[in-house]
Amino acid sequence: MQSSLAMQSSLAYNGGNRLSETAMSNPVDKAISAFKTLSEMQRQLGIKNHQTIQGWRHSRRVPPEYCPKIERLTNGKVRCEELNDSIDWAFVRGTEQAA
Repeated sequence: MQSSLAMQSSLAYNGGNRLSETAMSNPVDKAISAFKTLSEMQRQLGIKNHQTIQGWRHSRRVPPEYCPKIERLTNGKVRCEELNDSIDWAFVRGTEQAA
């Protein structure tokens, strides 16, 4: 029998970039789907191993320091607000424009 995590991974990353509706409810999976592969996402973010991104999938939250880069790399398809809702992104965006 397939473990729960393995089943989620196979559902979430079925066929490369094609995600099920259930998987798309996880913002990290939505971000992964915007890249060609998980390895491509890892490389473009400068992350040393894929377990880091798998940890984000499990927690359903990306560390704030990666959110702007993911938003930029996905051309705004995945926004910081989706990736980490514990940050006041409206304030951060406002201070970036004022600076």
